[in-house]
Amino acid sequence: MISTQTLLDQTCQVRQRIADLITSFPAECTDTVPPGWKNNARWHAGHLVVTPRLLTLGLMREAMDLPDEYCAWFAKGTSPTDWSAGGLPPVGQLTAEIVPTAEKVFRLFGSRMHAAFPEPYTTSAGVVLRSPAEALNFSLFHDGVHLGMLMALRRAIARP
Repeated sequence: MISTQTLLDQTCQVRQRIADLITSFPAECTDTVPPGWKNNARWHAGHLVVTPRLLTLGLMREAMDLPDEYCAWFAKGTSPTDWSAGGLPPVGQLTAEIVPTAEKVFRLFGSRMHAAFPEPYTTSAGVVLRSPAEALNFSLFHDGVHLGMLMALRRAIARP
């Protein structure tokens, strides 16, 4: 079994790579949604701030310590095409929250990592989550998916 510290360390490494990648996007391209794509770099940054909280605090039915709008803007199934003008957090602010969000969630659960969720949750990938530890392990996989998507998005934006 992997230790919680190792899982946190790997999560932070992947999330730092994601933050660095988003930061490398030209500023004028962070809101670009190329043809055939559903989301942009700002959405991915916000999604990675929201998702670990939804998969842990949300499933434990605890306060997520996020502005209410974040879920409306960045939760699974949302898209920048649904955003109304104004009010969105700057992409730099979201990007700066990617690593600290994971650290905070790990810290909040500490000795409760293996506490059972009130109800098991099945992800869209078909993985059943029963505790914060399982959710944070799944979240690392989820982060990797978004890292790949962001790498492809960057290439799609760079093409003429």
